[in-house]
Amino acid sequence: MAFLHCHTPNCNWSQDDFWDENYTPVRQEIMKDLNKQLFKEKIYFDKEFFEDNPSLLQFQDEKGFYCTGTDYVAWDLERRAKRIRNMLVKTYDEFKEQKDTLKCPKCGKQDWDID
Repeated sequence: MAFLHCHTPNCNWSQDDFWDENYTPVRQEIMKDLNKQLFKEKIYFDKEFFEDNPSLLQFQDEKGFYCTGTDYVAWDLERRAKRIRNMLVKTYDEFKEQKDTLKCPKCGKQDWDID
C-alpha cells in the first residue's frame, strides 16, 4: 500500500493509502471489530491516543484512561469518514490517469510524492 501526499514544502496534505479490493477504511474485519468494541464498558488507551479528541479523556481509574465502547466506535467512524472524504484519488490507476492535471487541494501545486 502507498499513500499520496503533496511534496511542496510546508503543505503537508496527504490522503489515505490507495484503495483496492483488499484495502479500504471500511473493510469487513474492521467493521466486525468495531461492532465488538461497541458493547464494551471500558476501552483503555494511552492518554496520547486521544490527542485528536480530548473529550474522550473524561474517564480515568486505577488502570488508566478509558472511554466507553460507544464513544470509541463513534470517534473511529468519524475518523474513517474524514479519511474517505479526503481521498483525492482512490486508486493508483486513478492517480496515473489524472496525474498531469491533478492539483493539491491545499496548495494548488502538482508536486506529488507516493510513499
